[in-house]
Amino acid sequence: MSLDLFLEADAALDAAALANALQAAGAIEVTRTSDSLEAYFASWLTLTADLVITDHTLYAEDTKQLDFSVAMRASIRIKGPGPQEHSPMADLDKIANAIARTGSRFVISFQFERTLYWQDAEGLHQDI
Repeated sequence: MSLDLFLEADAALDAAALANALQAAGAIEVTRTSDSLEAYFASWLTLTADLVITDHTLYAEDTKQLDFSVAMRASIRIKGPGPQEHSPMADLDKIANAIARTGSRFVISFQFERTLYWQDAEGLHQDI
């Protein structure tokens, strides 16, 4: 069983900022090409970002009153519970906190339906 989450962020989160945030969050590998970025965590969580965005629509159903043009979109996949000594949910929390430090407005949602993390002018929030 796997869970699919989605990150949608404004232009403050560019490819370099995302790569740095993922490394700060503990990614064991971050790979970047001209049009994509992938990160792998010991918990089996993976993040894949398409660096070429043509649709800037915010797709999260519960936007938490955020309204921004999406400049970075990524999928986050949690593949099962992960190894016993590593928690994918702890890694997700580290990712959200690291991205928050970039100053980006963003939403992390479960299949665009339920918002789990978001950052607005007041700071980082979570609903897990």
